Amino acid sequence: VNTITDLAKERIGALIILPAKTSVESAVEGGSVLNGKLSEPLLKSLLDPHSIGHDGAIVVDKGTVVKFSCHLPLSKNFTALVNRGTRHAAALGLSEIN
Repeated sequence: VNTITDLAKERIGALIILPAKTSVESAVEGGSVLNGKLSEPLLKSLLDPHSIGHDGAIVVDKGTVVKFSCHLPLSKNFTALVNRGTRHAAALGLSEIN
């Protein structure tokens, strides 16, 4: 939570997926497998705007950063996306299928 708060204060966007009961694997495309222990330095490193991991989503499951720089389906609900960017379209797109 502290890491996300820090990122928000710095106006650094992040799309972090925390799978619930259903798997998101069928919706996640591309990305790089990491399987690293979730930590503040790791998240900040992956989400640094100068990092290749900054673009795309991060999948976290049970304290592990499973993949990063993943692509998600984009929502076509243009009414809900007025004045919003690609991360918002991806977050909404994922929620529409799961």
